[in-house]
Amino acid sequence: MARNEVDRFLGNLDRLATSFFSRAPAAAAEKAVADLQKRGPVWTGRFSNSWQIASGSRVVSGSGQPGWPQKLSSPLLSGRELVGQPVVKYTISNFANGPQGPYALQAMDLAEGNFINPGTPPLKEARYGTRISGIRGDIPTGTKGPNRSTAPLNWFNDYVQGGYLDRTVRVSFDQALRGIL
Repeated sequence: MARNEVDRFLGNLDRLATSFFSRAPAAAAEKAVADLQKRGPVWTGRFSNSWQIASGSRVVSGSGQPGWPQKLSSPLLSGRELVGQPVVKYTISNFANGPQGPYALQAMDLAEGNFINPGTPPLKEARYGTRISGIRGDIPTGTKGPNRSTAPLNWFNDYVQGGYLDRTVRVSFDQALRGIL
């Protein structure tokens, strides 16, 4: 009888560990994309709907279509990815393209660009002013001019390098652990 209880305990422990180590990274990736959509620029919505989450074997992509940001779900990890892959389980990227080609790096303030008015008002409130450089968010507060920005300068680097991404991962793992205990 004792042996059956030990086997059942080990089986339950295995299921809990698998649930935690697969769901926690998925939840962290989903929350990170939601944060990026909220913090980033939203003009037509193409950029915010062009995030994707990739595991080693699968990719789940946004629609890339205009409109308000849509929730993105992480692909499920395979058993091999869960056990055999290094610590990084998911990769998040953006594939935004427009009439003039790829613009994800410009939207993240990582590259200069030429910005054109698409002829429609932005979905998100915009700050008006004069762009100082070719960087999307480089519109200082208090300047006057025709340029518009729907996210602060360096919003992406601030999220990734400013500790917000680390906090998102930590909170997601804590919530996943509380959910299985």
